[in-house]
Order: sequence, then C-alpha cells, then structure tokens
Amino acid sequence: MVLISGVIENRENQTEQSYGLGQSDNNQVSFLQQRYGLGNENQQQAKANNIPRYWDTAADGEKVWNYVQQQEGNVSPQSQNMFSYGASGIIGGVKTLYNYLTMQPKSYTDKYKHAVINCSASQSGEGGYDLANAFSNFKEDRDISSGGNTIDSSHADQYANKIGRLLGTKYPNGECDELVQRYINKRW
Repeated sequence: MVLISGVIENRENQTEQSYGLGQSDNNQVSFLQQRYGLGNENQQQAKANNIPRYWDTAADGEKVWNYVQQQEGNVSPQSQNMFSYGASGIIGGVKTLYNYLTMQPKSYTDKYKHAVINCSASQSGEGGYDLANAFSNFKEDRDISSGGNTIDSSHADQYANKIGRLLGTKYPNGECDELVQRYINKRW
C-alpha cells in the first residue's frame, strides 16, 4: 500500500511539474490556448461572423484577412541591422524552400500551405518577412502568366500569404501549424 501511495504521489508531482512550468497537462493546454488563442472559441467566433476557413475568391480572402487583422492587430517586423537582416533573409529563404518542397506532396489545403510557408519565413525577422513577400509575389505573378491561376485566385492566395506573414511576425516562437489553423483549414 505504501508503494502504491508513493507511486501515485510521485505521478501527481510529475504532472504538476510538466513542461517545467509547474502546471498540470490540463493547465498547460489552457496556458497555450490563452497565449496563442488556440481552441474552438476563435473558430466559433469566425463561424458566427460568417468568416470562411477556406476560400477560393479574393473577396472571401479579404474578409478573412480583415478578420485576422482585427483579432491579431496590424503587426510589422522590427527593423534589423544589415547583418541581422541578411541572416534572417537567408534563414527565411531556407525555411521557405524547405517548406515549399516538403508541403507540396501533402494533402493540405492550398491556403494553409501558403500561410505556413510565409509564417515560417517571417519568424526569422525582417529579412525573412521581405524574402517571403518577394517569393510570394514572384510565384503568384508566374502562376498568372503561365495560366496556372486566374488573377482572382492569385489574389486569394496572396491573402493567405499575408495572414502567414502577420502570424509569423507576431509570434516568432510560435508553432506555425497551430497558428495558421486558427484561421485556415489544414485539410480539405
């Protein structure tokens, strides 16, 4: 009986110390929901306001973009010195290329992919943000000129890109997968 009591007490102490924050697993989830606004309440609010979690038109993309700005604020990357700017641009470029290549074969929604790629690059800093912006503009211009996208669908993609850059800038240490899923469906 003493052995079982000791095991239960030890397990309770481990749970309270999980993640080094002195919080139980349930409290840790609550902490993350408060910090990043994760959970269903944001999605329920978006649904109540008729905000789509996936869109094909620029008009719907603009609606989601305005909603994200309302929820997150209008955030811009902090200025960096020339060395930091260059370093963050290189890191952002590597992240962009890596995410672009690894996400293409996955069955994620197109808008989710756009947002995560831009979020990840923007987390590097101003250089990564600018590189993600330039890459997104280049890709959408190429998609339009090659006939792969209409102007409207490219503008719809650009809203997903902007959402990703805003989230990456605001939460440089956040998990882009979780941040983006607050506003955009991951799967079809």
